[in-house]
Amino acid sequence: MRKAEREKYILRVLAQNGFIDVTEIEQHCGISAITARRDLDELAKKGFLVRTHGGALKKEHTDMLFGFSNKDDQNVQKKETISRIAARFIEDNDAVLLDSGTTVFRLCSHILNRKNLQVITSSLPVASELIKSPDIKVFLIGGEIFPDRRATYGPIASEHISQYHVKKAFIGTDGISLQRGLTVRDINEATRIKAMIDAADEVYLLCDSSKIESNSLFKLAPLSSINYLITDNGIKDEIAEQYREKGIKIFIAD
Repeated sequence: MRKAEREKYILRVLAQNGFIDVTEIEQHCGISAITARRDLDELAKKGFLVRTHGGALKKEHTDMLFGFSNKDDQNVQKKETISRIAARFIEDNDAVLLDSGTTVFRLCSHILNRKNLQVITSSLPVASELIKSPDIKVFLIGGEIFPDRRATYGPIASEHISQYHVKKAFIGTDGISLQRGLTVRDINEATRIKAMIDAADEVYLLCDSSKIESNSLFKLAPLSSINYLITDNGIKDEIAEQYREKGIKIFIAD
């Protein structure tokens, strides 16, 4: 494949997924890893992308890359409908883990009326929202606070999570695909969310359709680690069926 065509392909994948790795370029374009890295380096010099170890990120992701407020402004209606569906699975007397993603945060307003609910979370916004209810007991996971994400991270957070056992965990992700499973942009997120998955009997992934069949930088967990996928009606029927064949129960919000 010619250089100009390779560059178009790289930029197209970045526009769709926000990330591309060297192996993907090699396989699609039929070139060596050295040539793929050279293409990425040249595009980075021109200001079209940001180089990372093993690949590249879409340029705009460098601004508030992991920012909570920035993410919360995206796909608002989809997140709202997804969170409303997810809230149906949280019942009185439950003990649940809630991740720090913006879609998970939005389900808080739908569960404030639950009775004798115990919530374990790494998210400062989730904790702040749920302490409004006298019937909800909130356990805030310890660790280093990352201001942009408004959440606790690091080895202390993961160790803290491992001390719990709950029936249900509600998590988010930056990408999910049949080939690579769940992926995220931040290694700290991957470690924390993996700990939540390990601590729960049932895992609910809240994910808008734009992230389905999309891959991000770090592998979080295989598809088999989740039991339920709650998404919006933008998911293609044939893709949904392939996920069901993997044993995942899908709930689609209108």
